[in-house]
Formats: sequence, structure tokens, C-alpha cells
Amino acid sequence: MLKWLSRLLRRSSVEPGRNNLKSLEDAGPDRITDPDRIAALLDDLCRHHLLLSVMVPGSNYPFVSSLLRIEEGALIFDELNPAIGQPLVAEQGRFRVEAVLRGIGISFTVTEFATDTSAGPVTYRATPPTEIIHLQRRRSHRIPMSPSQHVGFHGDQFVEDLKVNGTVANLSREGLAVLAKLSAPLHAHEELINCAITLPQGETVRFNLAVCFVETLPWAKHSVIGGRFSSISPQDQRHLEDFLLDLERQMLRDGR
Repeated sequence: MLKWLSRLLRRSSVEPGRNNLKSLEDAGPDRITDPDRIAALLDDLCRHHLLLSVMVPGSNYPFVSSLLRIEEGALIFDELNPAIGQPLVAEQGRFRVEAVLRGIGISFTVTEFATDTSAGPVTYRATPPTEIIHLQRRRSHRIPMSPSQHVGFHGDQFVEDLKVNGTVANLSREGLAVLAKLSAPLHAHEELINCAITLPQGETVRFNLAVCFVETLPWAKHSVIGGRFSSISPQDQRHLEDFLLDLERQMLRDGR
């Protein structure tokens, strides 16, 4: 599979009169255009069934998917979760994939794909990318939560004194994104107080959340809330970091 994928990428990356098979150093420290390297990375993503964050233009919300298989010159991606991302990706016609592979963040953009519903669940058949980007290392790497993990969230709107309940979509050492139903408007720079999430091991992490963005999904009855932790105790911070460290270790094991 790896050899023919590499050959396919080589054919698609060569322009008349120009050799595009640059080394990683020639392309810069963060850009991979060598078809052999790209093919190897895509093969790793597929073999280890890594969770992928999928960003769609017009949304700040990261959806979750995976690379199911590589067949006949195409990448087959699983359906997006939550499913509210399906109509948006169909409308926009492109999406960006982010993953953590052997502890390193990588990203690539998919611009050519077709939606397939013939087998039941939605899948996406995409043309392989001709460039993969090494993401800059961040102190606070965002980790997507799979639907099976189901980390619940609840908090209070300080201004309206209303409850906000939802599900954590991604989590980092400094903040999170939540998919929730809002019964009153919420805006960036406001604060949610008395917030709590319950981790799979049973620990409850309590904090206030400084809201960075709120995005209403017009095709659903939900909003996406992104924010940074405030007023979190050292003990709860340790519980959170231990949980994230376990997830990162699992990612490293899966990416070997």
C-alpha cells in the first residue's frame, strides 16, 4: 500500500519542468512535500487508528474523525462526530485534519473529496494531500474527546444566573471547548462560574471559565463554547494534567 501511495503522490506533485520532490530541509522545518514521507505518515495514521481533529471553515468547533483505510489512491475518512458537522463540511467543500503522531502535531488540508453513504454511515473519499505541516509545539496541546469518553460539563452563567450543560469536545491544560445548549445569549469575555467536569477515572475538576468564543450552529440546537480555565485549584489542575498525560501516552503508544 505504501509504495503505490508514494508513486501516486509523486505523479501528482511533479509539475512540468520542475522537480517538486524536495527534502524536508529544502521545504523548511515545518513543511513536508516529499511523497515518500507523506505516504509514510498517512500509512501511520491509518494503521494506528488515531483520533483526528477536523476543522471546517466557518466553524471554531473541532470535529472528530479517523482515517479508516487507504484504497485505490484515496483516503477514506470516517463520519464526523458530532454529526452536526456533516452539513457544514458538505457546504464548505474542504476541511483541515490535525493529529498527534509520535508526540508531534501534524496537519493537512483536504480540498478534493466525495461523500459516500452507500454503506450506511457517512464516509469521505478524499484525494491525498501533497503537503503535510508539522504544527508548532504548544504548551497546551488540544486533545479531542471521542464520543465514547463522554466528558460532561456544567456551569453557571454569571450574568443570567442560568445553568449551562454540555459535553467536552476537546481539552487541554489551559482550557476546553464544549458543545452545549444555551437558554440565554453568551458572549466572548464573559465568564462561566461554578464549572465542573467529571473525568473518566471519577475525579471532578472544578473551575471558572473565561469565555474566548461562542459559536451558534445554525443547523443544530447547540452552541460551541471555547474558553480558558480560571480559578482552578492546584489539586484539580494536577488531576487534569494526569488525565491528559495518560491520553498523550496512549497516543504515543498508538503512534509507534
